[in-house]
Amino acid sequence: MKNILNAQWIKSSKAALNREVVFSREFKTEKEIVSATLEATALGVYVARINGERVGDFILAPGWTSYRYRLQVDTYDVTSMIKDKNVITLGVAPGWKAFSYFGKHYGDCSLGFNEVAGLCALTIVYADGETEIITSGGDWKCEKGKYVYSNLYNGYIYDPAYKDIMPSQAQIFEKDKKILLDRQGEKVVEHERLTPIEIIKTPKGETVLDFGQNLTGYPEITVNFIEVFLSSLLGGILGVLFLIPFRKYFVSDKHGEYPFPEATASTQVLVSGEKGGSQAKPLLMAG
Repeated sequence: MKNILNAQWIKSSKAALNREVVFSREFKTEKEIVSATLEATALGVYVARINGERVGDFILAPGWTSYRYRLQVDTYDVTSMIKDKNVITLGVAPGWKAFSYFGKHYGDCSLGFNEVAGLCALTIVYADGETEIITSGGDWKCEKGKYVYSNLYNGYIYDPAYKDIMPSQAQIFEKDKKILLDRQGEKVVEHERLTPIEIIKTPKGETVLDFGQNLTGYPEITVNFIEVFLSSLLGGILGVLFLIPFRKYFVSDKHGEYPFPEATASTQVLVSGEKGGSQAKPLLMAG
């Protein structure tokens, strides 16, 4: 941990609750590079990218922590990722920070309970001996990310087509950096893929994937767009056909006799993962 101590904490300048916030900055390099190192952390969980390519393999970085007292900093060698024209992004989601964890709220006067923040420093050493340091600050752009909903326990909603049409400048704020320390704990990574040994149908009609062992991870699925479209279309038609007579009976004929609580019925289909096409999987923002 070195130049990140000179970086500024940044947060969104507009409300972005329960979702991903993406900070970004463009920069150019015009000389031969010897090395490039990225130091990063977040009040939340983060994924750093350079030119669209993910930095490192840490899932839910910087990991669980008591944000008020300690925050680990990760250091990455990104030399091979630097080009002539570059964009560095830091996507931050709530994770354990902006989440009520058994009644514990991690907020203070400079950063609200529901807000997330990032901190990073990119150090580039050139062949002529010059060193360039790019740190998070008020010159970074901020926008809402494609993870339009993110909750540690409730999961996430990823919209590959979403684009924030009103990006803004990141807002800097003061926060003591004494809580920062170099990585000490083990990182969480994807290290293998397992196939279910059995698919079980319960008496209630539920589907259970039996992997034959205890594990921690998330599903990766492949869907057929045509099948999803046809099933959604059929469901919509049936819904309308059933809705009209039932609505007339219960809402019109029986109005005042039965209570009608508000309810939401929706279907959310994820069909685009990092590889695009028909593959989909949770990545960062399950936290």
